[in-house]
Amino acid sequence: MLALGVKIAGAAFFLFLSVDSFYKVRKINREIGDGFLSPAVGRTLSRKAMFNGIVFMIIALLAIGSFFIEIGPLGK
Repeated sequence: MLALGVKIAGAAFFLFLSVDSFYKVRKINREIGDGFLSPAVGRTLSRKAMFNGIVFMIIALLAIGSFFIEIGPLGK
């Protein structure tokens, strides 16, 4: 039961980080449009946030996929 809780917590954590990174991309693009950031700096920050979002999404999908892997008792 503890293993299932850890899997759920890990999946939720990385899913949150992924959604937060994609939100950051949207916020950076809005700041470029408002003139708070220069386009060059905004592109760099946006690219980095997009990369982080994709990496965290892959990790979250792997964590969700781990729900289907059964960990047997130590004696087997």
